[in-house]
Amino acid sequence: MAEVVQRLGLEPAREEVPSWFRPGQFLENDFSPERYVSDLRRQVPLEMLSQQLETYLTTLKNKLVEVINQDYNDFISLSSKLINVDGAVMRMRMSLLTVKEGLVVVQGAVGRYHAYWVWQQIWSCLALSRQPRSMSNIAA
Repeated sequence: MAEVVQRLGLEPAREEVPSWFRPGQFLENDFSPERYVSDLRRQVPLEMLSQQLETYLTTLKNKLVEVINQDYNDFISLSSKLINVDGAVMRMRMSLLTVKEGLVVVQGAVGRYHAYWVWQQIWSCLALSRQPRSMSNIAA
């Protein structure tokens, strides 16, 4: 978390804040606001702590606006990029549907040819079985 605070510039410069104020503690897993205020209350008047927290809150809000503004153009252009993706997906879908229709036609033709070939083989076998058998046919 400390890296995120530093990368985003959320940790105020040491010369800007009193030595007792350490906002990096807010991001610790075991942070307790009650304990934080209780510990600082012994060193600092509550009014001073409140002013420092309000100042830090203002800093955070300003940083949030800065981060949003920094990425705003990327965010706005994202929607236009998604529109282009939609068009590409639709074109691809149409192409795939055309290929699918062609495959269905070919599958039907192959199926009909296969059925025709099977029937031809059956009829050939039936025709052969109906022919009278002679010794000359068996030897051949």
